[in-house]
Amino acid sequence: MAYTITPYERKGSGNITGSGTTVTAANAAAFRNVAVGATFKSGGNTRTVVSKTSETVLVVNSSLSVTGKPWTYQNPALTLSGIYYLKHTKTDKPKLTPIALKDADSAWAGASSGVYREIQISGWIANATLADREKNITILEGLLDGTQTRHGTCVFAEESPARSLYVYIGSATWQIQRDKPKWLDVMINMTECKNRGSLS
Repeated sequence: MAYTITPYERKGSGNITGSGTTVTAANAAAFRNVAVGATFKSGGNTRTVVSKTSETVLVVNSSLSVTGKPWTYQNPALTLSGIYYLKHTKTDKPKLTPIALKDADSAWAGASSGVYREIQISGWIANATLADREKNITILEGLLDGTQTRHGTCVFAEESPARSLYVYIGSATWQIQRDKPKWLDVMINMTECKNRGSLS
């Protein structure tokens, strides 16, 4: 099974200072949605996030020297290990005008306000370690951070039929089952849309 959601590049909150491989954020909880493995950019430098000490301190893969600089990041793709179900709902509801004292077949049907597709995916992510679980929770939560269509648009790739869709993530829930503490059960609701571009 191959079902993935690829995040877009986002602007970080506030400015950062980098000394060696340690990056410190000026704003509290600035790195909350930055996952291990994310591509991190600042001052013309590109690094990979190796670990998170806290929500204001990151460790990157090579030395970085910046002071009071803006930054951007792009999390790795979220890949589901398997699905319980995938539901597509494509809607083109007409504007209806019923006629008094007539049956339903007498209603006037007019052009709709437009066609849209809603996608609901329920599945699981089988994590090898607790660190992997935390990484995937961060990616999942980072999909909804208030920047959609302003900073970019996520891409959902499904296996059957094999295709990729630009999507707006409407909601995401996750839970940890008692018998599989490293696994995540996830439910994600999306709406297909046009790509609104990205920061690059």
